[in-house]
Amino acid sequence: MGNLTLLREIALDTGLSEESVSEIIQDAPRRYKVYPIPKKGGGRRLIAQPARELKPIQRAIVDLVLEQFPVHSTALAYRKGLSIADNARIHSGTWPILKLDFESFFNSISAAAWRRFVSNQEVVSIDRADLALITKALFWGAGQRAPYCLSIGAPSSPLVSNIIMFEFDSNMYHFAKKHGIRYTRYADDITVSAKKVGDLYRFEKHLRAYISRNKTPALTVNEAKRAVYSASQRRLVTGLVLTSDGKVSLGRDRKREISALIHRHSLGQLDEEQLSYLHGMLAFALSSERAFVGRMREKYGGEAITSVLKYRVPRRDGSAR
Repeated sequence: MGNLTLLREIALDTGLSEESVSEIIQDAPRRYKVYPIPKKGGGRRLIAQPARELKPIQRAIVDLVLEQFPVHSTALAYRKGLSIADNARIHSGTWPILKLDFESFFNSISAAAWRRFVSNQEVVSIDRADLALITKALFWGAGQRAPYCLSIGAPSSPLVSNIIMFEFDSNMYHFAKKHGIRYTRYADDITVSAKKVGDLYRFEKHLRAYISRNKTPALTVNEAKRAVYSASQRRLVTGLVLTSDGKVSLGRDRKREISALIHRHSLGQLDEEQLSYLHGMLAFALSSERAFVGRMREKYGGEAITSVLKYRVPRRDGSAR
């Protein structure tokens, strides 16, 4: 694919002129609105949101180029038809689990690492000019004119992260399979389960050795979030509880919250924002623990549950989704 051809295809996909696409991409690394948001565990996370005119170009590159790259089967985040419940179910049972997390995951994936990765792979043919254009369009400059790293906020960042992590995921999968271990990655969240705790430590040693040798991308384990849980402890995987009978549960606190919100909804006490939140929570419950939703139907009536699930969440522009 030549550079002019890619520009033309992006223009056709977005409805912009080739000149406009070229102009936007030329200055793309600086076209971000940057702001902090609070983290659940304390501290703040920096969000870099691409400008309105840049997002359609990033989405076009996802459709035209990035969708051609393979994503490993153990990478379960940002995949159509898959959810955190699918990730948790792989580890259901009574095995102990190891949880690891990568620090500043998106920001640790640099433009330089992306260029190295694309140049060394043979699955998708991308010439140097196209690679330069794609990199500039997808990578935040972090205050500079040149592309520097992935941002939290760009619609293309999730798929880029899954693509560049393919070799890592493949290596971890084969090591895990060889030793009878289960491995999954959900964005920056690594979950490993094994029959014996010793096997978890063996896997962790292998993972740490791998990321110290390989810098595409340069990953760092977040030591504060590292944890090992035995079968007798409360085991959480991507926010869901692994029960002692081998099932996946929403957990008591989340169930109480959903039940209380449904009760308030039945009394007409929820505003639009609260109803949108309940809609999301109930849809999530339906995909992860359907039996709980059935019990809510029995308790509050089918009409109350159906009205929440059919609620059309308003978009930011005021229209309904």
